[in-house]
Order: sequence, then structure tokens, then C-alpha cells
Amino acid sequence: MKDVFFSLGSNIEPREKYLAAALSELNKNFKFISSSSLYSSSPVDDLAQSDFLNICCWYAVDLDDPFAILNIVKKIEDNIGRQKNPLRPKGPRTIDIDIILIENVNIKTPKLTVPHVSYLNRNFVALPLLELIKNVEKYSELKNKLLRVVSENSNQQVNIVGEPIHGFANKSFSENQE
Repeated sequence: MKDVFFSLGSNIEPREKYLAAALSELNKNFKFISSSSLYSSSPVDDLAQSDFLNICCWYAVDLDDPFAILNIVKKIEDNIGRQKNPLRPKGPRTIDIDIILIENVNIKTPKLTVPHVSYLNRNFVALPLLELIKNVEKYSELKNKLLRVVSENSNQQVNIVGEPIHGFANKSFSENQE
């Protein structure tokens, strides 16, 4: 089993329910370890849209192929209603699930890059990820890197707005819609 860290974001209402639905679907495919608090962040790149709710989550995964993990993630996004707009690739979305890190995996292809290409530039990923790994000895080097990143990106407004939503994680998407 490998540790895999995902970053989830939503900026279309009901944001928290979309995040909970994604966690629920991830739980069906992978072994849940932990999730961060909920964070609010301003959009990056395409600024003319609502703020995001973000969360990072940590799973143990028994798949060796990173592309198999990616395929599961893309199916989850599709099932939750993610629609990509080619005119606004960084535009509003019901759900965005990024693979941030896979234990002992470094890969760079046009389809998938792990570690995620931008995770060290974005506090909405760095802060929740830091929350997850801050007391885990095997991730002490990553923790130190994330602490530097958060300090360097101090101009990025990212705020904790809620407790981890893993309590929703055992419900189906339709139950979360009620």
C-alpha cells in the first residue's frame, strides 16, 4: 500500500456537499486515513469566479499504476458532474480532484505529473497537506518544505472555515444532496 494525497476543491454550490461526495467516492476505492480541515481560498489564474472550498485527504492505495488512480479520480469527477469548459480551463467547477503526491512516485507525462506541478506554489494545497502530515515522522522533510512554501506564499489568502468533513464520507452523493 502506498500513501496518496489528494487535493479537492469546489466553487459551485453546494460546495461542501460536492466535497463530501468526492470523499465518499474516494472511500469506496481507497483506504481512508485522514482529511484536513476545510479551507476557503480565492481563485487562482481565472479570477472572475467564486471562492473555493478546499480540503486535502490522505489514503492508502494498493494500486501500483498511477494512471489507474488517475482514471478512478476522473470517473469520480465525472460522476459528481464536473464539466470542463475548454474556454475556461481554470473556471468554476463542481469538483476538482488533484493527485498531489504518491509515495515513492515521480512521474512527468502530458497526462499526469506527480508530485503535482503546482502544489508548492499554492497555499490552498500546502496548508491542508501540512495539517495532515505535520506529526508524521516519515514526512518531516516534506513538512519542512511546506513550512517554507507557506511562508514564501504568505500573500495568498487561505483560511480554515470548517472541521474535516469525513463524517459525510460514508454517505452516497444522493444522500449528501438532501
